[in-house]
Amino acid sequence: MCECHPNSPERASPIAQGNALCFRKNYVFVKNCVFAKTTAHMRYLLPLFLLFATSLHAQDARVARIDSMMTFAAGHGLFNGSIFVSEKGKLLYHKSFGYANYDTREPVTENTLFNLCSVTKQFTAMGILMLMEEGKLNLDDSLQKYFPELPYTVTLRQMLHHISGLPDYMQLGMQYWKEGATASNREAIALLAEYKPAMLFTPGERFQYCNTGYILLASIIEQVSGMGYADFLKKRIFDPLGMTQTRVYPTVFDESRQKGIAFGYVIDPEQAKLILPKNFAPYKKQVTTITGTYGDGGIFSCSHDMWLWEQALEAGRLVKKETLEAAFTSGLLNNGQAAGYGFGWFVSTDPEGRRLTQHTGGWPGHRNAFIRFRDSDVSLLVLRNNEIDFMGMQPAVIRILEGKSYNMPKTSLAQALCMAALEGKPSDIPVAYEAVKNSCTIREEDINNIGYGLLNSGRQQHALEVFKINTTLFPDSANAFDSLGEAYLALGDRTHAKDNYSKSLALNPGNEGAKKALDKIGN
Repeated sequence: MCECHPNSPERASPIAQGNALCFRKNYVFVKNCVFAKTTAHMRYLLPLFLLFATSLHAQDARVARIDSMMTFAAGHGLFNGSIFVSEKGKLLYHKSFGYANYDTREPVTENTLFNLCSVTKQFTAMGILMLMEEGKLNLDDSLQKYFPELPYTVTLRQMLHHISGLPDYMQLGMQYWKEGATASNREAIALLAEYKPAMLFTPGERFQYCNTGYILLASIIEQVSGMGYADFLKKRIFDPLGMTQTRVYPTVFDESRQKGIAFGYVIDPEQAKLILPKNFAPYKKQVTTITGTYGDGGIFSCSHDMWLWEQALEAGRLVKKETLEAAFTSGLLNNGQAAGYGFGWFVSTDPEGRRLTQHTGGWPGHRNAFIRFRDSDVSLLVLRNNEIDFMGMQPAVIRILEGKSYNMPKTSLAQALCMAALEGKPSDIPVAYEAVKNSCTIREEDINNIGYGLLNSGRQQHALEVFKINTTLFPDSANAFDSLGEAYLALGDRTHAKDNYSKSLALNPGNEGAKKALDKIGN
């Protein structure tokens, strides 16, 4: 038997291993096999061998296509994180890319913990379903049974389906909590009880995604079980499934001491660099204040542990089959229409008719998705710790697995140029442009902003390359040529500065900035 790494997406199947058949890359090896000497036996064995060889080569080719797509993305700074793809209970592809911490260059691995954000909701829902099966609560219990101080007549079922009409605790917290308050569920519930904001609509009237319902469900788990939310999940879900690294965390850390955690990063266009959200003014209060609540988010896990979770869902290890199927079934509105959400899962059909149960998760610096294709028994997990666009992975992966052509996921050209500038020389920027230009969204203003971020942070040559690209893409834009003129002037190239300011002025004779720049440059 040849030795294949147990975690390799290219490992041979148990049947293949039993026949001493395994593969690496695009080759099939047969070792220690004794073929029957008779012509009759050979007639049956050879087609069987060819069948195995063809099947394994096809599987390997699909994995290679997925890896090619992901390696391309990671190589251009468009994907940073972990991904796995499974099919019929087997792990086909599992790989990590980039950095958990851009400052220390700590790499992402299958054991790096990511903030799951709203992917947490499926665990909260599972906790409620487990307690329901034990007879400790009913999904049609009223919220007021557990929190009589709250003036909302809604059921647990309605909260699970996001059809409750409850007000948003986050908006309330941003209004009344001081920056850095790190409030938890207790403070959020007290705030709702004190201010009693009105219901948004009659329960069951429509679907509206609601984080409030899920922090309340987490707190109900605590009341009913007599355990803290984190302790309950650890004892009843994480430890039994072997998810030993997964835990409930607050979302703000002292990054000088934490290792093994993927810190989320956002692009600051004014500096054209990746920074922590707590250092970015538009996000600072959000990420330092609403950081201790849980149930709607708060779980940190890694791709290794999430594969164990996927296997548990596949095997139905935690609840009965009919209960799990109910979790994957859309709730109903008062008018009988589907809400599009089960218990912790969005339930939908994609444009090509595939049935999906899925959940995304987002928070400043984090972008996740866990998608299960019900009919083909395919699952896709994506954990990312920056906000660089790479849109369309889901349809690309499933089409690859189906042996179909696919479109490269789209990125933002501005973001791609920023990442090229961060990681490379000025000459790398046009190279990155050529690589991604056919699969990206292009906005003149976004590209211009990145150029100015580079210019203002002292990377004039990088800025110049970005502005050149913008004038190529938008040859009728006075603003694009004005910016390019400014970059040339910053580099002391008065001749090219004058040429580009003149082009800007020709396109927009009212451009006073270009007139002043040309007067300053003179002859």
